[in-house]
Amino acid sequence: MAAPIIRKSGFTFCRFFANSSVLRCVVDDTRVAFAIDTSIKQMKPGIGSLQPRCLHVSSCRLDLEEFFDVKKHWGATSIKTGRPWLTDELRLKTNVELHKLWYVLLKERNMLMTMEAEYTRQKELFPNPERMEKVEESMENIQEVVAERNRAYNVLETGKTGEPELIEDVDVIGRPVTRLQKEHYIPKHMNNSFMKKYRLLGPWVYKYLQLWREKMFNASRYREKKELAEKLRLKKEFPNADID
Repeated sequence: MAAPIIRKSGFTFCRFFANSSVLRCVVDDTRVAFAIDTSIKQMKPGIGSLQPRCLHVSSCRLDLEEFFDVKKHWGATSIKTGRPWLTDELRLKTNVELHKLWYVLLKERNMLMTMEAEYTRQKELFPNPERMEKVEESMENIQEVVAERNRAYNVLETGKTGEPELIEDVDVIGRPVTRLQKEHYIPKHMNNSFMKKYRLLGPWVYKYLQLWREKMFNASRYREKKELAEKLRLKKEFPNADID
């Protein structure tokens, strides 16, 4: 029976098998197998396996300390911080580096939210609240860079950006609207809960649509007449001007 997964912070995790002589480690989707004896101290490379080597991981913390700032910042009135990551800097990084940086920023945001809530509970001022804005700006820039790469890849492979397109549709009472396409689990005509919204059509809806179209038409005619009256006024005041 396999023992529970031992998780490290970062992208490393290991699984030990109680009734097996194999220790499998997964580091960035790369599997490394070691054949071991009954004692881990007597580890020997097995036939066809790789030599054991040290694995670089971030600091392992088994408690909730990573949700709080370092202790030297507790009670400080000002904390020195840098600027957010720029898109030009992020474009120079690989996808793996962007993925790692995203989770670093995510942990930083979680820490800042925890500290902000704790300062609020203690009825104290949270030092340098602009740190949250810098982290969010950096994460938005990462999303922008990733979206640029996705668009470039889709255009190269399919000739389309792959992003949702704007389509002309109608709402539940038949008024024309413009919306973005999105994926659904089931087709529109098979979605009963969705089709129930369009059962509101009836004589009263048709009467409402007729009055609504008449209102829109009168509003457009009013704007056209107002624009024409303004042009005539300017033409009379400035006869030599070219007013179109």
